[in-house]
Amino acid sequence: MIERAPSDTFIGETRRSVRTVLTVSKTELRRHGRSPRTVGTVLSVIGICTLLAFNIVRLREFRRSFMRTTNNFQISATEYDILYVFLARDPLIALFLVSFAVLVGANAIAGTRENGTGRTLQSLPFDRRGVFVGIVLSRVAVVAVVAAAVVGLTFGRAHQQGYAPSIRMLVLFLPVLVIHLAAFVSIGSALSTLRWRRGAIHSVALLVAIGLSTLYVPLSRLAPEAAVLAPRQAFYGLVASLHGGWNVLSGVSTRAAVAAHLVLLVAPFLYGLYRYERCDLTT
Repeated sequence: MIERAPSDTFIGETRRSVRTVLTVSKTELRRHGRSPRTVGTVLSVIGICTLLAFNIVRLREFRRSFMRTTNNFQISATEYDILYVFLARDPLIALFLVSFAVLVGANAIAGTRENGTGRTLQSLPFDRRGVFVGIVLSRVAVVAVVAAAVVGLTFGRAHQQGYAPSIRMLVLFLPVLVIHLAAFVSIGSALSTLRWRRGAIHSVALLVAIGLSTLYVPLSRLAPEAAVLAPRQAFYGLVASLHGGWNVLSGVSTRAAVAAHLVLLVAPFLYGLYRYERCDLTT
């Protein structure tokens, strides 16, 4: 009998894990696409956020060239790429997108447990780690579609109104927004592994999302140097890094903003993965 080399075993396990993740992600995305509730929710969020974003395009202050301070940013720019700063700092758009992201994540395991798909997935020859990763990635993909639709439609509207925000900045801004929202999907996914009723998980997830989104208010008054601990300020730090004429008033550096998002993404994800691998979440 020929023994397989450790490297061959590792490669084989990696391939199986990747196949599991892709299969589960595709299965979940198909299920989302066939769900009238999910499709309706996605279209509603896109519609509301797009209407709010279209209002930004109509604002007089957006149409002018300026070099001034505006809500968390010191801006020195004359081109219409400033549109992305206005999108990033709009509180209502942020509220809807963050709430949607955390609820999509909160439904990851709680939803599959209540509708029975969790039991089906666990009965298949897939390792739990791959199943959890696939479920979370499918949720991130849904949120990414919503973010891309809102930003893309706003970009088109701006050009229709005679403004010309650059495609280059669009390509840079969209991944930053998706990463920020993915952190809230990760938080929601971790909460979804708690053995509570789905309604209770959703309520807690919303409270956590709103709390984290407004955390910069007390932090800015008590310890301005700790502003990076607030997800919103960390997001502003990432957005400001996209353009040399944009600076964050809180002084959050790009390195600190990246580190904060890594923590927000990885820590809840690892907790959720630990819970999913070791607990029976189908009942």
